[in-house]
Amino acid sequence: MYRQDGAFIVTQVAMTSGDNAYQPFSMGGYAVTEEQGTLTIDYAVNRPVASMGVTAGSGTSVSLPVLDSRTPQCGLRPGADPFADPIPTRPSAEPATAPAVESDMREIIGASFAAASGTVVDASGAPLDASTLSMISTPCTEGAGTRREVQIGFRTDDNTRSVERILAVWDQAGYEKDRAMHEDIRYSETLPIARLGIKDTSSIDGLIHLTSASVCVPAG
Repeated sequence: MYRQDGAFIVTQVAMTSGDNAYQPFSMGGYAVTEEQGTLTIDYAVNRPVASMGVTAGSGTSVSLPVLDSRTPQCGLRPGADPFADPIPTRPSAEPATAPAVESDMREIIGASFAAASGTVVDASGAPLDASTLSMISTPCTEGAGTRREVQIGFRTDDNTRSVERILAVWDQAGYEKDRAMHEDIRYSETLPIARLGIKDTSSIDGLIHLTSASVCVPAG
């Protein structure tokens, strides 16, 4: 056990140990009382299980100050199951709308094209414009509604460099990283675009393949 005496200074005040499979808390090996801003911890040291049931004033004790100014930052409710889902750190998003997710998708793809090395062109060599990209609608797997998706193949002056720059744009936009078979993935549980993927197949067809899928847009 340690006592914090400063921002970076701690002092050891007590030590205890037990056998393998020893569960001091569930076996009643500790008792804690609070009085006038001080926590007094009574605990058993090397006592057999049959004699567990420590109460205030019994066993070995150590006193520690109560830190009233501290606020738990672990994301769990006080007294909650530590293995339960934590409290969300962000408020729930408003229901998505088709115009909103399409606008956000065109914006992130437009920023991706702008970050690429040189001009972004399709397989035929025609320049691509994020504002005119075709989007498809697919049924949501988690309920009623649809999600907007984009699937495009393009090439640039330097495909390898372009992939690096595009991924940097996605990282800066706040997406989490993932990786699949030959594909770099970025995803989010709070942003309107749920998934972005990019795959460099230059050695096969000379193209970069980009996919994007929005969150589910409720029906109606």
